[in-house]
Amino acid sequence: MNSQFQDYLKNNLDLDLSPKEISDFKTYLAELIAYNKKFNLTRIIDPEKIWCFHFIDSLTLQIFFRFLKSNLNNTDYFLSKPGFKVIDIGSGAGFPGIPLKIIYPFWEMTLLESTRKKIFFLETITKKLHLQKINVVWNRAETIAQDRNYRQQYELGLMRALSDLTIGLELSLPLIRPDGYMVFWKSEINKNEISAIKPVLKILGGEFLTLLEYILPGQETKRNLVIFKKVHETPEKYPRRAGIPSKYPLNKIVTAM
Repeated sequence: MNSQFQDYLKNNLDLDLSPKEISDFKTYLAELIAYNKKFNLTRIIDPEKIWCFHFIDSLTLQIFFRFLKSNLNNTDYFLSKPGFKVIDIGSGAGFPGIPLKIIYPFWEMTLLESTRKKIFFLETITKKLHLQKINVVWNRAETIAQDRNYRQQYELGLMRALSDLTIGLELSLPLIRPDGYMVFWKSEINKNEISAIKPVLKILGGEFLTLLEYILPGQETKRNLVIFKKVHETPEKYPRRAGIPSKYPLNKIVTAM
C-alpha cells in the first residue's frame, strides 16, 4: 500500500491500519490476483488499482459512520456492539464485506453470492485469513429473504456495483431489521432517481436517509454511498421470486397503477 493510500485512509476515513490488517490485505490481494487468472473474478488486475477501487472503496463505509456520529450520535452501535450482524449482498470477490470484516472482526458477517466460482474463492480466502464469525452463503437474495433464518435478521446491509436502486431495494430491505440501515455503493446517481423510488420505499418499509459523495485517492470522478433506513417490516410477499424483481421492477409497476 503506497503512502497516498495510507494518507487517504487516515485523513479521509479516520483509519490507521494495523500491521496485521495490512498483512491481511496483502494476502487478500495476492490470492485475488492468483485466483483471478483461473476464474475471472474482477476486471481490475493491477495491484494499485485493486487497493484503490476495491479495498479502499469498500472502506469508504467510514463516511457513513462519520455521518451517523455527526447527525445521530450512534456510531458506537456499529463500531463496538458485539454480535453486530451485517450482510453483503452479491459479494462477488468479497467487496465490500471482507475488507470491512478485516477491520471489524467482531461483526457477524454474511457474504451472499449466487455464482459458484465466486463462492469457492470466498470460502478459500475467508479460511486463508482465519476470519471468524463469517458465513458464506451460495444462494439468491430472493430465496434467502423468505427464509426465517435470514429475513429481517441484519442491522446493516451492503450492496456494491449496483445498477438499479429499485431492484436492489426489493432484494435487500426484506433482510434488514426495522431500524437497521441499507447502504449502496453507486458510481452515478441523480436526485430524480431518489425521488422516483419513494413509492417503492413505502411499499418495502424503507426511507431514504442521505446521499454521501466521495472521491477515491488520485481520482476525479465523484462516487456515492446511498443510505436507506428500514422503518417498518417488509410485507411477506417481497421480494418476489427469483428473476421477477429485475424483469418487472417495482417502480414500473407502481407507476402503472
